[in-house]
Amino acid sequence: MNRRFRATAGMRALNSAVRLAVRLGLPVGRAHVLTLTGRASGALRSTPVSPIRSGGRRWLVASSGAAAWVANARADGSGTLRGRGRTETVRLVETRGDQAYSALKAFAEEVARGRWLRTPPGSPVREFAADLPDHPVFEVLTERSRTAEGA
Repeated sequence: MNRRFRATAGMRALNSAVRLAVRLGLPVGRAHVLTLTGRASGALRSTPVSPIRSGGRRWLVASSGAAAWVANARADGSGTLRGRGRTETVRLVETRGDQAYSALKAFAEEVARGRWLRTPPGSPVREFAADLPDHPVFEVLTERSRTAEGA
């Protein structure tokens, strides 16, 4: 998928509602708000995301590879992740290979539940390689996780 993702009016309204709820500290499922610097504008841009855990690490998977947050993360992966009553400074690192496939599988089973990905939940991990070009995977690193990993 090489075309730019365009959110519908309904999607924009839902995203605004989720951003507000998270800012107010209200639980909205697994939703968090990711804030990154816009690659073109330099302004802070916030979007709801659903972090997942796989292999003892946290990941963000793009439901649409052409999402603006993906381009912003690729340009400068430093930002904040807010949810569950706390805000963390994070660094997003795009990942490929087996770890990315495992994260895609977890995303398919916990978040997507049959939406967005071609590979159905429950498929073997290696089959998720087909979804990686359209659904980039980013590891979520915090100062604590970077210290633990020796990075």
